[in-house]
Amino acid sequence: MNALPNKHDRKRTRLTIIVPKRNMLARKILRIVRMIFARLRNNKFEYMHLSGRHDSEMGIVINSDLSISCNSDDMYGNGKLGSLIKNSLADILSGEVATRFRADLARGKLPINECANCSALISCSISTAIPVEFQGQITSILIENTAKCNLHCLSCNRSAIYKNRDSLVIKNADIDLVRKNCSPFNIKRIQFLNLGEPFASKNIFNLVRTMRLQFPYAQFVSSSNGSLLQGKEKVLAALMMDDLNFTIPGTNQASVERYQIGQNFDLAYRNMCETVRQRNEAADGSTVIIWKYLIFKWNDSDECILEAVRLAHKAGVDILRFVVCLSPIHAISLRYLGRQSLGEKVNSIIGKRHTLELIGHRHFDVYFGLAKPKMAPATGRGGHTDGGRTVERATVA
Repeated sequence: MNALPNKHDRKRTRLTIIVPKRNMLARKILRIVRMIFARLRNNKFEYMHLSGRHDSEMGIVINSDLSISCNSDDMYGNGKLGSLIKNSLADILSGEVATRFRADLARGKLPINECANCSALISCSISTAIPVEFQGQITSILIENTAKCNLHCLSCNRSAIYKNRDSLVIKNADIDLVRKNCSPFNIKRIQFLNLGEPFASKNIFNLVRTMRLQFPYAQFVSSSNGSLLQGKEKVLAALMMDDLNFTIPGTNQASVERYQIGQNFDLAYRNMCETVRQRNEAADGSTVIIWKYLIFKWNDSDECILEAVRLAHKAGVDILRFVVCLSPIHAISLRYLGRQSLGEKVNSIIGKRHTLELIGHRHFDVYFGLAKPKMAPATGRGGHTDGGRTVERATVA
């Protein structure tokens, strides 16, 4: 699964070890800085996923070996809270490790380096009451159905991931254990993704079908590099999603392989087009298909952006999502760092031919087969939602 296609790519995989280690050093420094600032400002922290009282977009992670992590970037196992093999999910979130993490945060201490740049971390005033005990609510969860991947991305230390997983795939025999542990909670969003390629597993259809029967109204989301999304069962699993992301960081082979080492652009793009076609032919096809275009310094030119828009329109995807990446550091696009520069630049490049929307400070969506989103409660299957936004299909010139 982790074999690389040629000698050139094998040499470049050294970067997939160097870059994550460099990122980890940056996190250690940032963690110290954040704790110093928290002390100076009399602040403390709360982690939305761990407290059990917030409705958050991300969530606790069930890893491929049934261990539980508090974050979706737990390459080194620092955020492991327990295992479903030994305890229930509810007991793990109320257990010793999770309680210690919450207590540290309530004192203004970040328990692990991954906290440094975690989007679910809230900074609070010293007077804010933060519970140390788990409050019992889970609305979103990530399921890493496999830690395997056919690519070697620059920011991903695959050898560390494999080392910290006792099993690289959630086995068919364990799928019902996952369902049972999730069933007591009112889960509104399930993401089938984490540190592997979801469609590298042959069991993804069984897992998704089982969870859909348990949570018929939850929003299902997955993400793929596109190169392995082929075959009847995998496509069926993909089309059970509400949102399906294809992460393809470029518009040609030379561009994508600078980050996704081992990627085949033509294959990934073709599989994306084929998934769109099968979605359109399905009687109940409502999956929103998103091309997630990661912006780096080598693919941020006006020509690259325009070519991505052209290819996205040709493929028939619903959304082209530009994401400005901050890792690896040496690859950051300086053109698109600021909030205003992102919106203004993309607007100036593609004009008013499509519906555009700035999401946060590093995401920019271009809509093709969808009307501009309207704020509404999450609807789950049958209506696309994204952070409380509901969008309906429409014809765009």
